[in-house]
Amino acid sequence: MIPFLSWNSSLASAVSDLTKSAELTIMDDSKDDYQYEEIPADDEFSLQEDDEDLPKALQTIQEQAEDAQILVRTS
Repeated sequence: MIPFLSWNSSLASAVSDLTKSAELTIMDDSKDDYQYEEIPADDEFSLQEDDEDLPKALQTIQEQAEDAQILVRTS
């Protein structure tokens, strides 16, 4: 069984920082007339069949919380 952590705002913020997708802006300096479509990173995400495993998901959340605690301690 995975022990529950007590959450505080700094820990929640650190977890949020770990789960944010990176944003990248590419300047339009192409020399062709092709119209490029910007696709957000979230649109490319899809669950794999084995990703729907609850114990694995809980373990991942626990690991992210531990990483967030480490970030808070080192900040």
